[in-house]
Amino acid sequence: MMSIKQILERVKLNRKIVFTIAISSLLFFFGFLLGFGMGARQLNNLLTAQNSHSASPTVSSSTNQKATSAITQETYTVGPGDTLYGISLKLNVSMEELAKLNGITDPNQIKVGQVLKVPGATVTNQEIEIDLSRMKEIQNLVDQGNQPWRLDPVEVTKVDAPANYQFSADDKYTLSLKDENIGKAIVEVKKVEEGKVYEVILIQPIIKGPKGIWAILSITEKRQ
Repeated sequence: MMSIKQILERVKLNRKIVFTIAISSLLFFFGFLLGFGMGARQLNNLLTAQNSHSASPTVSSSTNQKATSAITQETYTVGPGDTLYGISLKLNVSMEELAKLNGITDPNQIKVGQVLKVPGATVTNQEIEIDLSRMKEIQNLVDQGNQPWRLDPVEVTKVDAPANYQFSADDKYTLSLKDENIGKAIVEVKKVEEGKVYEVILIQPIIKGPKGIWAILSITEKRQ
């Protein structure tokens, strides 16, 4: 038979075992709840991601173009027998303006080989950087029957020209070139109120031909 001391030690041992099992069960239970919560969040994130990918891409009418401007100045190189007056007649400009622009105080003191700036010949050219990834999205939309106006270079000029040009429906638009074999078009825009004329060059950045969309490549203010 076990002594009283042995019985008490056995009871203490059993209590430790029961306590250990209880703690382990609680830890397992909380761990299960925590794991389930994380799994639920992961599942929700996965479903959200799938829904976002399955939705149709949203493409605005803007082509997300980045523009840079450059200004060029036409010049005239003085040749043998040239006079300032004769040059002004050739270029159809005022001799006084020609002299003032080039800092000439004596019209008789021009030299052969001298390069003269031409008044009124400043041309502003704005080159457009085309976002090809956006263009591919737009081409897909057009292929599905959306935004058919993007197949018309004149309509693209009206809608997608940078806002600083303020092209309007009242301006005169002339399609001077449209070659779908090389994917290039030129639209001339004459501002009715200001009288300024712009040359807009467009290209087909994705596919060439009647099913290819058009995008603005550059806009140049033409000399009058």
